[in-house]
Amino acid sequence: MKIIALYSIKGGVGKTATAVNLAYEASKERQTLLWDWDPQASATFYLRIKPEIKGKTSNIITKKSYYQKNIKATDFPRFDLLPADFLLRDLDFMLSEMKYSKKDLKKKLTGIFNDYEYVFIDSPPSASVLSKYLLYISDIVLIPLIPTVLSLRTYNMLKSEIADKKSRNKIFTFFSMVDKRKKMHNVIMEDIRKNEDNLLDVAIPYSAVTEKMGVERVPVQVIEPKSTASSAYNKLWKALFESEILK
Repeated sequence: MKIIALYSIKGGVGKTATAVNLAYEASKERQTLLWDWDPQASATFYLRIKPEIKGKTSNIITKKSYYQKNIKATDFPRFDLLPADFLLRDLDFMLSEMKYSKKDLKKKLTGIFNDYEYVFIDSPPSASVLSKYLLYISDIVLIPLIPTVLSLRTYNMLKSEIADKKSRNKIFTFFSMVDKRKKMHNVIMEDIRKNEDNLLDVAIPYSAVTEKMGVERVPVQVIEPKSTASSAYNKLWKALFESEILK
């Protein structure tokens, strides 16, 4: 079982759309779970699941029954969802108060999710105790990078501020919401290609079909399977799957 987290402290960077679409790609051949950590529950909404969790939120870490009660099948084979709701706004506090260490949590989750080949986490946009646990339990942390100066600055800040040297080796980025008509996007992407070691050189375009996910409430590959966006998400998954990162 591999845990792949989508993370950013900036909103509106395509994080949730990527989590949904990558999980969909993975589920074509492997049993896959998408775990929605974001109290806004956008990934849950995209997949037509009611944003509601059963039981006490304090059990999210400590009780296996919490997961058994709340994991839902989506409309797609081999693709399950552990939904979010607004109660998860207290997740930071729960993590800071719990007695489990990060190592204990990783071990516990490995046992709970052993039926899944891949577990994707759509994390909330925050830099806190939650992000430290996320970095520890995840095998890969993917950070969407819009090719702008401010987005690049945020990415570099995340690498230097919230991750130790060991954790930094599992942080990868990819280009998100790219508009190749903009000269600045092309210039910044070229510069990043020369200087960023942990780059998955895939550009997810800024696309109307991705925005349709909010209306159709299915992955873009279902809405328009031959679209540029669908192809880009497929390439991003292959870049992960065919690399040494997941092995």
